[in-house]
Amino acid sequence: MFGMMAIWAQDLGRVMGCRDGSIPWNVPADLKHFKERTRGGTVVMGRHTADTLRRPLPGRRNVVVTGRGTYRSGWTVLPDPSMVRTLDSYDPADTWCIGGAVLLDWYLREGWVDDVVVTVVELDTSVDAGGGVVYAPDLSHYPLRGAHLGPWRARSGDARWRVVTAQLQ
Repeated sequence: MFGMMAIWAQDLGRVMGCRDGSIPWNVPADLKHFKERTRGGTVVMGRHTADTLRRPLPGRRNVVVTGRGTYRSGWTVLPDPSMVRTLDSYDPADTWCIGGAVLLDWYLREGWVDDVVVTVVELDTSVDAGGGVVYAPDLSHYPLRGAHLGPWRARSGDARWRVVTAQLQ
């Protein structure tokens, strides 16, 4: 395996969040799924994504990519996304890019992501989100293999949800 994994949630229209950093849905079962997938690993995120968190995610090594050079205590800081491989004990099989959209796009475009895990929430929030939305990467631009579309899972909070997994070629 050459690269890392990527994980995110999106609605039916590829909205993954709002420009103010909020997520326009509440699906507790998907949060549990995210925790189970990433626990014990390294999560890599951009500064805007890290800013939406009150503290580093517990049970994970939290890495923030920011050109500002410093960040809040408890975080590992990288000035450039390509430096993720320089982390002590870097293990691509246990390293997850969790967003935001700009960082996900960079890792996908540069061929650093081998596997994607995408939760699709059965909502279309693009018309409801005031202040603008942020779109998830469009995976139709990337050659995929082994794509698996999971079944719709029971409603949790605001919506039903499913997990889509795929490997990038």
